[in-house]
Amino acid sequence: MKPLPTILCLLLFLEGHAQSSRQDSNYYALLKDSQKIYSNHLQLKCTNTADKYLELDNHRQIPIEQVHRFHSRSGVFVTVPGSAGTDIYRVEREGPKISVYSRLIFDPAHQNDSGYTPTQYYYYRKTGQEKMQIVTYPGLQNAMADKPASLRELHLARSEFKLGIGITVASLFVEAFGLYESFRNRSDQTELKPPPLGQPLPPLPSPSHTFSPLVIVGAGGLAGGLVLIFGAHRHELKALDIYNR
Repeated sequence: MKPLPTILCLLLFLEGHAQSSRQDSNYYALLKDSQKIYSNHLQLKCTNTADKYLELDNHRQIPIEQVHRFHSRSGVFVTVPGSAGTDIYRVEREGPKISVYSRLIFDPAHQNDSGYTPTQYYYYRKTGQEKMQIVTYPGLQNAMADKPASLRELHLARSEFKLGIGITVASLFVEAFGLYESFRNRSDQTELKPPPLGQPLPPLPSPSHTFSPLVIVGAGGLAGGLVLIFGAHRHELKALDIYNR
């Protein structure tokens, strides 16, 4: 996955409510001074000057710069110093050696548009590192180079993805040609000349004679290609699990 040339502002809106008592709540804010605060209400808000803060019970406010990580109904989030303040990432897959995160990027020019969906990017970070790295095949390959078993799973993921793309593209051509053949056969048969007067009408052509089998072949290949494309992700997850053992 490659980032777009322009990454604009980040705005995450999180809202939570407790399911038990204060100390048993699943929602908390872990501060950089190691203080852990539980709350029945946890919400990320922004001031008019775009400063981010967490609002907890009794309207208690904590600047996001003081927060190391927090947990809300939407998941677990970590904070990382960025070029324009503090960036917030959602924990997607956490491990003792390498973890995967995601981040939503909002475009202010289209944020209020109907049906607008923010762009989601995936990042990884090895234990002991502070900077996030965008998820790419070469990046993961370098990060897990010291674990051959993980590299094998990454190679399988890349091979399956490329094979799936190839099969999908080829199947689309076969499907298109099959539909063209079916349409042409049907047109040819509908243009049959009527028999001379006094002679019986010829039997109607069978639908099987107008339907090209390439349509079925193309559809089957297209389904198989999509299965390979979307199934390649399981090898990436397995590579991460192996590396974190």
